[in-house]
Amino acid sequence: MPSRTRYSNTPSYEHKFSEMREHMFYGETLERLSRYVPAERPSRERVKSKIRQGVLAAGLAPPKAERSTSFICSQRDRLFWSFFVALRGTSSFLALGQHTFTEEKKFKFDTVALMRKKAAQFKAAKVSLNQAESELVNAREISIVGMEALCIAHEVSLIYIVGKSYYDFNYGGAYHVIERVDRGCAVLQDVTDDKLVKTRETLFLMDRQKPLKGISSYVIGELQAIAQRLDVQTVSETGKPLTKKAIYEALVLMTGKLQQMA
Repeated sequence: MPSRTRYSNTPSYEHKFSEMREHMFYGETLERLSRYVPAERPSRERVKSKIRQGVLAAGLAPPKAERSTSFICSQRDRLFWSFFVALRGTSSFLALGQHTFTEEKKFKFDTVALMRKKAAQFKAAKVSLNQAESELVNAREISIVGMEALCIAHEVSLIYIVGKSYYDFNYGGAYHVIERVDRGCAVLQDVTDDKLVKTRETLFLMDRQKPLKGISSYVIGELQAIAQRLDVQTVSETGKPLTKKAIYEALVLMTGKLQQMA
């Protein structure tokens, strides 16, 4: 009897597995795909560690961390606390911890007692003793008047920089420098003579009571010199020189803004 050819009813899936193999996680597939995966970026800490190891291996001293040249006071009463840091130092401020409110009240009341003993100095400086006392005792934040009162009471010399202007309170001892910044006030840690000279030569000295005199007190050249210090334009957009009146009005606006910033 002739043999019958048997046909299997089970379909062949070999070609299917061949097609699927390239998408399955076999060793050769993973190796092929890994070529398209970007190398892992080393973390900042690992990079610093490698640099440090290389520096030490070369027999060099590791670079020193840069010393901060100012201390930022961002408290609500920024003028008071910047004065406190300038007078007492950053370590004394940091040592207060959670007791800043108590120290603020004590310091202000003690200052009022000192102020009452120096009525003549306040009169000579044209600083209202009543206004200064009211600020220190009642106000949430002191103004530039309160800051000058602190300088008089504690016999401190201080330059306070606001934008392109500065206040100069000269009431004794070496100068401290405080600068108005976005986050509050920056107390300079090391004040050099060069810093003081540069400030006085390039910035505009603000009078606390009246930054500018009447327009008739100036010639146009003097107003142009003030405008240069305050970075105020003296020519129009077309390049035409501004009139004396136009420059003066621009200076009034600028000094008004600086007073509000202080």
